[in-house]
Amino acid sequence: MGQMLSWALTGNHFRDPWHFTADAFQRHVVARFADEPLQDFAVLPDNITRSSFGDYTVWANESSTQDWQASDGPLLAPGGCWVTDRQGRLSAGIFTAFNGQPLTTGDHYLIVETRANGITVRHPLGPDTPLTLKTAKPVQRVQAQFDQGTFEVPFRMENGQVYLDINSKLQGQDVRAYELYFGE
Repeated sequence: MGQMLSWALTGNHFRDPWHFTADAFQRHVVARFADEPLQDFAVLPDNITRSSFGDYTVWANESSTQDWQASDGPLLAPGGCWVTDRQGRLSAGIFTAFNGQPLTTGDHYLIVETRANGITVRHPLGPDTPLTLKTAKPVQRVQAQFDQGTFEVPFRMENGQVYLDINSKLQGQDVRAYELYFGE
């Protein structure tokens, strides 16, 4: 139903950015805790709610006008959210700043997943932006992933942080994800 509803709401155009955004968040974020019962719910100051599902916590900024700075986390856009897990392997949501660094003007839908051998960054919706990621492991290379093929992307590694530019298109193709590979 979810994919068909997206298809119906976007005028039957599967290449619409909202379709890719809904698909990315469903597959890589919500599917992780969809079968977990709600363990805790709290209404916090500044129009913030916090919901816990197993190892996952969802913070929601209910304000339609004010950003909200999560302690030790991103700056949530008005109406934005932040999903994270206890292991620190997932940070996803709608942000205006990430890892203490401002993103370009506008809302950024980001999904950052850390694996044993690297980091995957998905940015299905939002303007092109520089992005800073913290990592204890050195990054060897970064590739943009297209529907078909990959492209090596320049990056800078400095003091445990990776700096790269996140673009929605490279070489005329839609970028689906950025893969950062750890080196030895």
